Amino acid sequence: MGYEHKLIVVDVCENMPETVNGKRYFWGEKVATIEMGSVPAFFPLFDKTPTDCFYYADDGETIITEDMYGKPLGMASVEDVIKTVEKEIEEGGDPNYRRWKPLLGLLKGFDLSQWRNLVVLRFGH
Repeated sequence: MGYEHKLIVVDVCENMPETVNGKRYFWGEKVATIEMGSVPAFFPLFDKTPTDCFYYADDGETIITEDMYGKPLGMASVEDVIKTVEKEIEEGGDPNYRRWKPLLGLLKGFDLSQWRNLVVLRFGH
């Protein structure tokens, strides 16, 4: 299997901080989630920027600040995820990987001017 990626698109509410284990986080309102499987191209993108953002699990109560492996959530801009996927398709990644087009369609469908601060979080599992 390997390290699988779930990408969560959130709208960060910087006026709603929460303290978790002594650290300040900002709530990310979950907008969309997509399972991407094991995508090595995402490691450098998401590993460079741990986030100060959390989101609530589907139960509406559990605060998520790290992945299943205890690693902090990674964060990237919508634009950077689009660039990474397009580069992966052009430069030898599997252009027919069945999850690329749904991810690109989802991310390119957002009008970023309509959101406060839309970002993509990576949850490893």
